[in-house]
Amino acid sequence: MKNQGKASNSGFVVIVVSDDLAVRNSLKFWLETEGPRRSALNLIAQLRDRHLTAPAILIASHSSLSLRQQAEKAEVPIVEKPLVGNALLDKIRDVVGARG
Repeated sequence: MKNQGKASNSGFVVIVVSDDLAVRNSLKFWLETEGPRRSALNLIAQLRDRHLTAPAILIASHSSLSLRQQAEKAEVPIVEKPLVGNALLDKIRDVVGARG
């Protein structure tokens, strides 16, 4: 079982989806302890290099000018934390509508 965690160094990207917050938090913690963290924009770039073109939204706190410029260049919209009102839902509708 211990060797299973070493896959993080293999260069593969895995998307894990769960509707259970406790499961997501546990998996996030476990995966972060198994390998170096990547920036969200680097991860999105890697996924797009692999031809995964699903819409992406970056959720960030206090995004710097540099981060905003990089996100704009990558065509990744940013939603600022704390998530207030329908900001995230509105942005999801924007990116999905732009693709349809």
